[in-house]
Amino acid sequence: MVRTSIDRMEEDELYPESLEDEDDTTEIAALVEAYIRFASRRKLCILSTIYNEGGDLWLYPRGETGTTSVHLPVTTNKIVLFRHDLMDYSYQVSGPSVALQTWVLDEPSTVSIKNMQLSLAS
Repeated sequence: MVRTSIDRMEEDELYPESLEDEDDTTEIAALVEAYIRFASRRKLCILSTIYNEGGDLWLYPRGETGTTSVHLPVTTNKIVLFRHDLMDYSYQVSGPSVALQTWVLDEPSTVSIKNMQLSLAS
């Protein structure tokens, strides 16, 4: 995956798609199922910072592992590897940036979503 920054003008032009506009939830259910499958299989995250003007990378322990959060300053041309099944992260860069990110995945499980209900009421 390529991570790149956008400026505020571009961000203001991005609008989230409404699920209320979807007549057929089959496609939405398939996308949700694919993401859940992907997220549950992430084992190792590899983040390569190509270009940036600094920032922060925070690694947070998942669950109660007894470990503490780790702060790494973001610099250009750095490769960070961490166990994504044990740590979550926050990547906050300053100014324009480009980074490459990929994951090593665990073996697939046999979980599937049979039925999904969406409630869009506020």
